Amino acid sequence: MTLAFLRAFARRGLLALLAGTAVLVGLAMYGIQTRTAALRLQDGAGPVFPALRSKDAINAVDRLEIDDGGTTIVLVRAADGGWSVASIGHYPADATAVKAALMGLSSLEYDQRLTATASKHASLGLEYPRSDSAEAAQTPAGGESNRTGTRLRAFAGSEEPLAAAIVGQSTFQPRTQAIRLDGDDQVWRVKGSVEARADHSAWIKTDLVSIPTEQVQRIAFEGLEISRRSAPGAAEANAASPAVPPGMDDWDVTIAGPVEWEAADANRAKGPLTSLLTRLEVDDLRQATDLSACDTTTLHYTLDAGTLDLTMWAESGRTWIAISGTGAPVGTAGFQFRLPEWKANQIKNLRPPPRSDDSTPAAPTPPATPPPPVSPESP
Repeated sequence: MTLAFLRAFARRGLLALLAGTAVLVGLAMYGIQTRTAALRLQDGAGPVFPALRSKDAINAVDRLEIDDGGTTIVLVRAADGGWSVASIGHYPADATAVKAALMGLSSLEYDQRLTATASKHASLGLEYPRSDSAEAAQTPAGGESNRTGTRLRAFAGSEEPLAAAIVGQSTFQPRTQAIRLDGDDQVWRVKGSVEARADHSAWIKTDLVSIPTEQVQRIAFEGLEISRRSAPGAAEANAASPAVPPGMDDWDVTIAGPVEWEAADANRAKGPLTSLLTRLEVDDLRQATDLSACDTTTLHYTLDAGTLDLTMWAESGRTWIAISGTGAPVGTAGFQFRLPEWKANQIKNLRPPPRSDDSTPAAPTPPATPPPPVSPESP
């Protein structure tokens, strides 16, 4: 009786132990699954802006704002589908750049949750708006601020954006980016990237003019006239032509003054001036300002179809131009453009340096006045 009881008790104990173990294993598995789900929720998944995932949604966007806390670029879409920079007089925008930004926004997908500490935003290029202390700490010697946070917002017929994010540092292999949603301190690493700069040059076609050399007939610059040779022997028939060394035989050069061009200087200027319009790029633009107080120089081009004038002047150490004439690109009227320094220097260096006129005799030096005699009575 006692032995049978003990055996039964042992069996019940073993069953209880097995049942307890099963419960513990079940609890452990539940804990693992719960933690895995929590980690997945923590890291995030899926598109950042699902409202922008369709082609129709992207085509419905009619306003894009790019803001770095100091400069705001506003791009708007017209009824015909074209884009313009509303923040600077509706200058035509580069539709390719706008489309790339919208496609970039729509492609972002959550990858991993990063920091939510606001003081770490600057290190990831996500500080917006920029704090005074950070701006002072990261202002280079030249005085221009390096803003670290750029906000990008897309609208579609409403004051509430379809997408709004502060975009920061990105990598290319793999393509990821650090972002945070507008108004949220939480930083995410996302798959994909979107490039956005609060700089007008990022949203316009910087190739301002593209005219083949074959379409240029005549150029006038500071008394130097360069014209396409119409027939063999035209250069010899032109008595005003200087003795230009051989080269570029399809152009004639005439020095009309008032700048005192040497033949070598004129020949050196011929190549850059005839090819200047093949690709004339700009760094920046602005709405036109008054030029009455500026010292301007004009480059005049006669083309196969119309004329083109480039009026240039220096301002705060940079070179600006205004473009006019019947051959000027559409939309450039009423705007001024800043040339890249290398291009500005190329044009400025064409003008010969001033030289003195050796034919004017130097004024004679008056003889020195001898000192008055000293009187014996003088102390």
